[in-house]
Amino acid sequence: MSPRIPAFLLVLLLSACGSPQTHYFSLQAASPPDGTVVPAEYGSRHVPPIVVRRVILPASLDRLSIVTVGAQGQLIISDRNRWASPLDGMVQQTIASDLAARLPGQVVLPGDPRPPGQKRALAVTIRSFASDTHGNVALEADWFLLRDGTPIPGVTGSKTIKLHAASGSADNVVPAMARALSELTKDIADKIQHRPKT
Repeated sequence: MSPRIPAFLLVLLLSACGSPQTHYFSLQAASPPDGTVVPAEYGSRHVPPIVVRRVILPASLDRLSIVTVGAQGQLIISDRNRWASPLDGMVQQTIASDLAARLPGQVVLPGDPRPPGQKRALAVTIRSFASDTHGNVALEADWFLLRDGTPIPGVTGSKTIKLHAASGSADNVVPAMARALSELTKDIADKIQHRPKT
């Protein structure tokens, strides 16, 4: 006689068999096009390195599940598409890696030891960063560069970036989100390059 399976265990087993497979995604820094990098020194004056601070994200978006904006503006939290690590840290790493490629020798990557002496800090606040169900990606961010805790005049910005992915699937949306971060980083690098020399 075969052993009887309790009803609640049978429900759990059947539920597990029908659960959708979870997919994990990560953001990857895009390689900047030729001609976008700048030297690590301006003339003979040493440039203090830049430390990218932890990026601030809305709590509604800063979660492991990938969030999509529905037709009525509601947030759709995926039960199968997830970020491979916390989104705020992944955005910080992506921005820092992209910025380091554009400003060689000037950026301290997250996790690397910080060099002694004076440093600059990049603070980024993201107000919106998601796609809709059709693959339209929108990124809205504010940023500023600080020295000794004080904003550096003329080295600040607000940016709204809109891109269209091939579809609303995470496979297409996530690379588009990485491209949006690359456009933001290019704007930051351009303004740091042309910052006031005072």
